[in-house]
Amino acid sequence: MRIRALSPKVIISDELGSKDDFEIVQYALKSGVNVITTAHGYDLDDIKKNIYLKNIIENNFFDRIIVLHSIKNPSTVKQIYDIAKNRVIFDDRS
Repeated sequence: MRIRALSPKVIISDELGSKDDFEIVQYALKSGVNVITTAHGYDLDDIKKNIYLKNIIENNFFDRIIVLHSIKNPSTVKQIYDIAKNRVIFDDRS
C-alpha cells in the first residue's frame, strides 16, 4: 500500500532475510522502485544459506552485492559481485 501511495524512487532497509522481506522487495522492484538493503553474512556463500536471500540473488533482484570487511578495516569494501555477470568485479582481501 505504501509503495503505491507514496511512489518512492528508492527504498533503503536493513537486515533483509525473511519471507516477508522477499515478497516486499519483489513487489517494490516490479513497481520500478530501486532497493538498497543489507544482509548479514561473512561472504556470498554464507548469505546464500538463507533460502530467501538465495532466491533474491538467483533471481537477479539486485545488480550488485557489496561485502564489507568485518574485523580488519571494518566497514570498508572487501568484495563487489556483479550478479548479472556472476563474478567478482572487485576484491580486496588484503
